Order: sequence, then structure tokens, then C-alpha cells
Amino acid sequence: MAMKRKMGFLMLVLLLAFAVAGCNSEKTEKETDKSKETKVEEKETSKVEPKAIDEAVDKCENCKMAVADNADATEIVLKDGKVLVFDDIGCMVNKWIKANGTDEIETAFVRSHHDKEWLDFEKAVYVFDPKITTAMGYGVIAFKDEAGAQAFIDKNGMGTIMTKAELDKHTWPQDKNNMTMKMHMDSTDGEHEEMNMQ
Repeated sequence: MAMKRKMGFLMLVLLLAFAVAGCNSEKTEKETDKSKETKVEEKETSKVEPKAIDEAVDKCENCKMAVADNADATEIVLKDGKVLVFDDIGCMVNKWIKANGTDEIETAFVRSHHDKEWLDFEKAVYVFDPKITTAMGYGVIAFKDEAGAQAFIDKNGMGTIMTKAELDKHTWPQDKNNMTMKMHMDSTDGEHEEMNMQ
């Protein structure tokens, strides 16, 4: 009788041990699955980073002028990883995107007029006025938020706030008198001035 009790107790202990081991392996599998989900999420949300502007070599994809490391510089990162740089938001949007569409674009960046911080082209807030001086005289500058854009307008007494959607419908007038790129032009690119500024 005592032997049967010992055997019964031993069986109970073994059953509990297997149950605990089973629970732990189930828990480990669930943790592994969660870990895999987190990695997939991280991969999907991993951001494409903008490339630093190299004034010595970077040329605007549209007008072929040197791109200054300033608040007018913009970039497009294509799905194949190639980075296209532009000296003015107008060169990127009015020229390149209108001609090539957006199918091959992974992401695009503009720079904050206040501090040159790279901003997501889709999320930035824009100010337009034909009197605003930009690299190619398109008069559109970018801001991180509407408050920054409004502060610029209040301080300078000019400009209209535009969203990305409004920018897509913008007519892009170009004022050659409000261009800064004349200073950054290579002497060998002098022929490009008249060809690309019309």
C-alpha cells in the first residue's frame, strides 16, 4: 500500500514536471513569435535617412547647378536606393516629379527654412511668395509645422501657407531676380543658366 502511494506520488510529480516544462516551452514559443513580430515591425518602420549634401560634388538633378548645403536643398530617395539632390523645392517638384512621377520614389526630403533640419516632404508645411529668395527663384520654403510657417509670415509680412496637397497644384512661377544659385554656379555650367531657368 505504501509502495502504491509512493508510485502515485512519483507519477504526480512527473506529471507536474511535464506540465511545467510544456508551459515553459509554450511560453518560449510565444516570446519567440512576439520577438519575430517586433523585428518585422522594426523593419517596416525603419526610416530611410537623407544623405548629407556635399557641395564639392552634388549637382541638382534638374538644372545641373551645384547644390549648396542650405535650407533650399532637397532630396529624393528612389526605391532602388539612388539619391537625387536638388537645389530648390521647385526643381524637385515642378521639374523632376512632374516629369517622372512618384512611382519610383521611396521618400523625399526638404529642409526646414529655420534650421536646415531634414523634413519629410509629405509632412512639411510650406510658405510661398514670389518675393521669397530661393536657389532658383521659385519662392517656396519649408517648415516643420504651421506655427513656424506663420512666424515667418508674421515676421516678414509676406507669404501664404501651403500644404503638400496645395503644393501639388501650385503653378510654380519663377522669379530670376530672387535667385541665390548664381553664386553657386560652376563657371563651366554657365551655358546651363539660360537653358534651365526658363
